Amino acid sequence: MSHGSNRRQVLRGAGGFTLGLPFLPSLASRAWAADPPPPRRPRFVAFTSEHGGIDGKNMFPDPATLTQKQDLFTGHGIAFGTLQRQVMGSDAAVSPVLRAPAALLSERLVGKMNVLRGLDIPFYIGHHTGGHLGNYARNDGNGSEGKMTQTSPRPTIDQVLAWSSRFYGDLGGIKERSIYIGSRDRLSYGWSNPQDKSGTI
Repeated sequence: MSHGSNRRQVLRGAGGFTLGLPFLPSLASRAWAADPPPPRRPRFVAFTSEHGGIDGKNMFPDPATLTQKQDLFTGHGIAFGTLQRQVMGSDAAVSPVLRAPAALLSERLVGKMNVLRGLDIPFYIGHHTGGHLGNYARNDGNGSEGKMTQTSPRPTIDQVLAWSSRFYGDLGGIKERSIYIGSRDRLSYGWSNPQDKSGTI
C-alpha cells in the first residue's frame, strides 16, 4: 500500500539539496499514530538478604507512616499507611535502603509500590536457603518441622513464574527466562527439566 511522501519525510533546502528522513510509520498514516502502545510485559524481581544482614530500621519505612490499624483476625493486629518519598539531594528514598536517584524513584512509582513487613515462615525452619522464595525443604534440619519439610522440595516462585506460559506468554526477544545473581548459597530452585516439570529439584 502506497502512502506517498510528504514534507515531513523529505526536506528540500533553498540551495536545491534534499535530505531524506528515516521512515517513521506514524508520519505516513494517522492510523499508525492512533495504535495503542504495546502491552507491558510482566517481570518478577526478588531481592533478598542472607541471615538478617540489614537492620529493620534501615530496610523499612519510618513506623510513623503506619497511620492506620486494624485486626486482620482476632489477636492479630496490622498497621499500614501511604509510602512517603523523601528527597535528599539527587536521591529519593522511602527508607535508607530503598532509595534511588530522584528522577527514577518518582512520586508516581512510589505510589505503585508496596513494602511488606512481618511475612514469615509459620514454623521452625532454622538455617536454610530455601525459605526466601518458597522451597522450605532446603533447610539444615535443625528442628522437627524443618526435618519434616525436607521430604517435600518444590520449585521457588521465581522458577514457577519463569516457566509459566500464563506469566511470560510472549518469549519474543527473551534471551534468558531467569537470571540469578549474588549469594554464595543458592536461593533459587527449580526442576532439573523445567519444561516438563520433571526430574529432581
